[in-house]
Amino acid sequence: MIRSTWTWTIAVATSRWSIWSRRTALEFEDGSWLWESSAELAALIHETHPDIAIGGACFPEVHPEAPSLEADLAYLKTKVDNGVSFLITQLFFDNQLYFDFIPAARAAGIDVPIIPGIMPMTGFKQIAKISELCEATIPDRLASAMEALDGDERAEFELGVAYATQQCSDLLRRGAPGIHLYALNRSPATRAILGALHVARPWEEPEPAGAA
Repeated sequence: MIRSTWTWTIAVATSRWSIWSRRTALEFEDGSWLWESSAELAALIHETHPDIAIGGACFPEVHPEAPSLEADLAYLKTKVDNGVSFLITQLFFDNQLYFDFIPAARAAGIDVPIIPGIMPMTGFKQIAKISELCEATIPDRLASAMEALDGDERAEFELGVAYATQQCSDLLRRGAPGIHLYALNRSPATRAILGALHVARPWEEPEPAGAA
């Protein structure tokens, strides 16, 4: 279930239609983009390189530019129809958002694996800013616990790792097909979470009904 691997992945990310390779987006100097949509890009890659696995982004709390969940899922279905073979969610801090999103996506005809994306809250101010930018909500209990630490960076790191580990354990126990960790180039949190999961092995526990 959990392995350390190096892979080349072309990620059809948000509706800004980007491919990232070594942090370089395919954008011209005048600000224009080579493709009109991520769905168009997925179709091109799938047509010309059918052996490449294409990953797409999805948004359990709805893409900020989408007028509704239904519209967001309809566009997501187009990406999948055009060749996206797996999806990674935007960060979230309430697992119920993921487990509510899964049946909605399945009902919309989206049948590819949907991998939850988890960002350990290793620094409250930084992650709160990222969450604000992408319109991801932070549960009150987590925000209150972080605020009570009064800026203690070590304590924030430890709480963030513990919370993310609980998230991952619950997701894997309830049938998520894997975990994508947003590491932000900070390996200690990722190593700590993976170490705890390897010991607990929640994916080996009985899978509850209604899992993803």
